[in-house]
Amino acid sequence: MKTLESKITDVTVFKGRAEVTRETTIKLEAGAHDLVFVDLPNEIDEDSIQVKGENGVKLSNISLKHIKGKVDEVEIQRLNGLMAEAKQKVAIAQEEVNRLEEDKNLLNSLLDKFTHRESKHSSAEIAPEKWTEMLEFYQQRSKKLDGLLRSANKTLTAEDDALGGLYRVYNNCNDERYKTTQQVELSIQTLQEGGVKLWLSYVVLNVNWTPNYEIRLDTKERIMHIVYRAVIKQDTSEVWNDVNLRISTAIPGLKGKHPDLKPWRIGKEGGASFGQSTGGERIVYRSLDELSMSEKDKLILEAQNMSEQLRAQEEAMRQNLEELMTTQQEMERQQQKLKGLQNDTWQEEEKLSEAEVKAEATSAVFDIKARHTIANNNEAHKVTITTADFPVGFRYSTVPKLSPYAYLKVKTKNTTAFPFLRGRAHIFLDNNFVANIKMLGVAPKEDFWTFFGVDQSLKIFHKFLRKYEKKTGNVFGKKMHTLTYEYEIEVKNHKHTAEEIIVWDQLPISGDEAVKVHLLQPNPKDKEVAIKFHQTDYHYIQWHTSLKPGATVTIPFSFAIEYPEGVEVEGL
Repeated sequence: MKTLESKITDVTVFKGRAEVTRETTIKLEAGAHDLVFVDLPNEIDEDSIQVKGENGVKLSNISLKHIKGKVDEVEIQRLNGLMAEAKQKVAIAQEEVNRLEEDKNLLNSLLDKFTHRESKHSSAEIAPEKWTEMLEFYQQRSKKLDGLLRSANKTLTAEDDALGGLYRVYNNCNDERYKTTQQVELSIQTLQEGGVKLWLSYVVLNVNWTPNYEIRLDTKERIMHIVYRAVIKQDTSEVWNDVNLRISTAIPGLKGKHPDLKPWRIGKEGGASFGQSTGGERIVYRSLDELSMSEKDKLILEAQNMSEQLRAQEEAMRQNLEELMTTQQEMERQQQKLKGLQNDTWQEEEKLSEAEVKAEATSAVFDIKARHTIANNNEAHKVTITTADFPVGFRYSTVPKLSPYAYLKVKTKNTTAFPFLRGRAHIFLDNNFVANIKMLGVAPKEDFWTFFGVDQSLKIFHKFLRKYEKKTGNVFGKKMHTLTYEYEIEVKNHKHTAEEIIVWDQLPISGDEAVKVHLLQPNPKDKEVAIKFHQTDYHYIQWHTSLKPGATVTIPFSFAIEYPEGVEVEGL
């Protein structure tokens, strides 16, 4: 069986896994051959293995084999001998250090005894020559011992490091017996002698990618620049060195068909046992521990996908409550402004784009132009998918009841061929960092909104004017209480440009038919109002107005709550 030397050339990254393609060329004679791709990672999904060949090669008997590690026993014996010699050298060096330290301790002890003995005599009995002679002897001997001790410690450190290096080599060699790899064995039939090119592809786990965006808004030109990146992490047992890279939005772990509903039966306590239908049909309930790893993996992916869809729908519904159609004049003005630049701009952008998008039946694939090297250390590797500029329409949004600020939001259309997936986005306003946000999924040609934080050039004031109560009814009629609240909202535009703004407030929602809520101002019955307003199903009130530079608008807002006498109203 001939061993093939192969190299990773292409990688397609999915959510949670990746498809790796290896390439090799081998010269073969005509006839049958048994070949093997060796040193493959343990994370391979066996069902995903594919082998392709060219020049009329016929493939058969493709199989994945689990290979246990082998130990070079000769090398182990050699390392054992070297470690024994190194241990002896360490012991000798340690003995030399110990001997020199004992000599140093003895010298210090002699000096201590001399000074202690002399201190018992009077100063007249101690000859200066004796002190000088003892001091010179101590200094010379101490200096010599210090030098020898430094040299001995240096030798000990070197010998100990050499022994440690041998231990590491020994452990690495010995660990080979516990390591496992996989190999793909195959049989081929060649029709003629010559070079044969083969491709092996397989899916590995421990890989993931997430969308990441850098969004910059130029408020002067009213242009939004987006850099769309993929952040890739992989922790397989192989490095992807200088590979062609593709990013796919597909989730291969999910089933090709939606899950089927099963009968949902309930009953009173004490009736048919849980899990057993009265019609004789058995309903089997399985715990998570009873599922196989592949079933758990698919279940988790399905749950994540459903959760992501629900979050996206929830966010879209929330934004739909806020949005009124932005003025077409603003968008047309921006489109006209870029009209003369668009042809050159978009053509040049296409040349500079880091990827090409290929639409498939149920997903999109981003074909990255440049080659990349991605280490198997689970660290983030950023790949640029595309960059693009978009003309935008401005609008401000404020909820004075909760915050005294106006928040800038812009609307544009995804004019690229790339679908923007839900992911983390870093927001910059005129090159100043604003915040990190979650970007929702945006399809090509779909409109979308982006918040860019507070603009203090618009001043917001929420004023509580008064609250009063009125009683109606007589002795024989039903007595009612009416509680009225009056507010005033003021918006000032200190910018040098006219701006649109949406102002939000709300009416309380009654949970009882006896308690009625009436909007007084703005009056829903008035056909002509100074400021357009809209009331949503959740009793949110939104006013839509445009302010000229330096203009101020005042919005009166009042409502009444009517309820029978004796009823306590909660939540006010």
